[in-house]
Amino acid sequence: MQLDKKKVAQAFRDAFAEEGETVAQVIEFHLKNAYGIDPEDILEEPEKVSKALADIYGAYAGQVESRLCFYLSEYLNLGYDGNSLKKLVKYIERKQTFESVK
Repeated sequence: MQLDKKKVAQAFRDAFAEEGETVAQVIEFHLKNAYGIDPEDILEEPEKVSKALADIYGAYAGQVESRLCFYLSEYLNLGYDGNSLKKLVKYIERKQTFESVK
């Protein structure tokens, strides 16, 4: 299973656009400049993304991460219903392993 990085980036942008397009742009800018995270690469460093969200959103970071997981699952057609980027990546890895042995 090859992940479409454009869909990953769009899921990221749309998850944050719920708070307004300007908010999405500010979050994207901040993640790129302060943390070196591009939207299409968020699944490559889930712990780093979670830490960045915690720094930005504080006590609300879990809700934001959960919403991001929802959008990623929908856009990538994964069927994941959790709320952790780290667990989402593990889910994808297991799914890829399972599909490769079919």
